[in-house]
Order: sequence, then structure tokens, then C-alpha cells
Amino acid sequence: MTRDELHNDRLKGEATRAQLQMHTRRHFLKESAFGLGALAFGSLLGGCGKGKASASSNSLLIR
Repeated sequence: MTRDELHNDRLKGEATRAQLQMHTRRHFLKESAFGLGALAFGSLLGGCGKGKASASSNSLLIR
């Protein structure tokens, strides 16, 4: 193998190791927590909007 091929193989190996490090248990748990937090936050915001809309529609029906 030439020096360039050895260098390219080493770079490929480093890239593979870096990619594998991103898929650790800690990374998975962090991403899962962010996803669940975003769902909970969206649920809170969605509940606020529905309460105001139903209150205004009820006041229109009473009048």
C-alpha cells in the first residue's frame, strides 16, 4: 500500500470510530429525554390554546 492509501484508511477508521461514539447509551437517553420533553411542552401549549378557544365559543353561544 502506498502512503496515501494508508492515510485514507486511517482517516476512514477515525471517521467510523467518531460515528460510533455518537451512538452511545448516554446519547440515546439524552435524545429520548429531549423528545419526551418536546412532546410534553407541545401538550402544555396545545392545552392552553384549546381552553381559550372553547371559552370564547361558549361565550358566543350564551349571548
